Amino acid sequence: METKKTIYIITSAFFLAAVFLAMFVIYPLSQEISQKSNELIMQKDSRLFLEGQFNEVKSFKEKYADYRQNLDKIDGLFVDSQNPVGFIEYLEKIASELGVDLKISAPTLSKESSVLYENFQFSSSGSFSGTLKFIGKLESGPYLIQIQNINIGSNKGVANAEKQAALTGVKSSISIKALAK
Repeated sequence: METKKTIYIITSAFFLAAVFLAMFVIYPLSQEISQKSNELIMQKDSRLFLEGQFNEVKSFKEKYADYRQNLDKIDGLFVDSQNPVGFIEYLEKIASELGVDLKISAPTLSKESSVLYENFQFSSSGSFSGTLKFIGKLESGPYLIQIQNINIGSNKGVANAEKQAALTGVKSSISIKALAK
């Protein structure tokens, strides 16, 4: 009976040692292995993502010459907020081509939801058809603009020699918003 007792004690000791080993050695090691494998998977995913971005940048650089022309066209759609002279010259050119006298006020810069706008206000005088053509060319021109307000009225107070022109002459006040860079 004493041998049976010894066998039970030895078996119990081995069982407790196995449980102790499983709880304090194997389980923490398996948790650490699981954590390290998750970190490795995340690093692999991150590396693959960065490689994909690198390849896209490399591809863009290779095709940049092809894109350059279109990017320049897109850049030309915006009014330079630091130096809007090009846009003002464009307005004056259109006005002179159509026989419209143009007076431009100083532009103001505004920002709406991270988009820059140059606000222009100008008055014009000329024939009604010239003024309408001027507005039409503004809308279909190479700049991204939005006409905010148009006031058109008759051009009164003209001398007798110009009475014929006075019948068709109008004064207008126009305000526009142009996308700026």
